[in-house]
Amino acid sequence: QRIHEHADFALYIRGERFDFGTPEFISTEGDEKSPNVHIHDPRHSVIHIHREATTWDEFLLSLGFEVKDSTLFGERGKETIKLPSGEILQSNSTESLKFIVNGVRVDGIAGLQIAGLSRVLISFGDETEEELMAQYLTVSDEACIPSGVCIDRGDGSGEHGEPCTVTDGQCN
Repeated sequence: QRIHEHADFALYIRGERFDFGTPEFISTEGDEKSPNVHIHDPRHSVIHIHREATTWDEFLLSLGFEVKDSTLFGERGKETIKLPSGEILQSNSTESLKFIVNGVRVDGIAGLQIAGLSRVLISFGDETEEELMAQYLTVSDEACIPSGVCIDRGDGSGEHGEPCTVTDGQCN
């Protein structure tokens, strides 16, 4: 089924937030990274979901990433993330791939459906639980804007669901 929902996300690699604000990750008219799930300007931390049951794996693969976690193959402790550069980072005794969904630490997300208005952190490194939660707190809460749910922050009627002021039926 076709839908139009939104979710917030962030990726940290060894304590540094990954920047999704470059052309290789941003979908534009005529250059959709995936017809089912993608990001647009100006919010590079908000995912636009256009098909039911779209997974995090599908989204990440469309941007050149590949995550292997227990939701896909069930080998706890062997989690990996492959970056668009080709570099593969694997959980080991000092660094690990970690996930937080809506404030709750989970074992993996790759095989999970992206839920509308969810907030997700993907982190690889040696963070403590406190550092990991501090990273999670930087995940935006802007998916409600293009969804038109937090009407005081925008009504979602602009291009790509971005907020705008409507005058005489036109988005300004």
